[in-house]
This record gives sequence, structure tokens and C-alpha cells, in this order.
Amino acid sequence: MLKINGIESLNNGSAAATDSGLFSNNVEFLGVSPELLYFVNAKKTFGVSARLGAALKGQNVLAAPSLSVGVFANF
Repeated sequence: MLKINGIESLNNGSAAATDSGLFSNNVEFLGVSPELLYFVNAKKTFGVSARLGAALKGQNVLAAPSLSVGVFANF
């Protein structure tokens, strides 16, 4: 599975960043997150997942790669 998410700025405010880098104006980013899902039993009721996320483009935003793992149930 591939997840793509992003935000595009309208450039309608001052680009001055805050000290923390959060909630500043004109924030833009484009990120992709490929995810692998694997069922661990034949009935396909339980499985594990792994996702790696990264930003392809960013402006006025803090970004770092992320790794997520999890367990899921299919009801």
C-alpha cells in the first residue's frame, strides 16, 4: 500500500517562523509512506504491518523519516 499526503500553502501570510517551527505560515509538504501488511494466519484474521514515511518536499516545516510497526485484526 502507498499513502501520499500533503499540504499546499496559499501564501497569504508572513513567512516568519516561530521559535519552535510549529504552526508557522506558508507551511507546505509532500510525503509518501509505503506500507507492508502481512497476515500471519490462514484465516486472515490477524497480521502485522510496517511503514516507512518520508517527506519529498517541505517548506517552513520540520521533517524527519519515520518508521512504524503494528499488529492488526481483520473482523
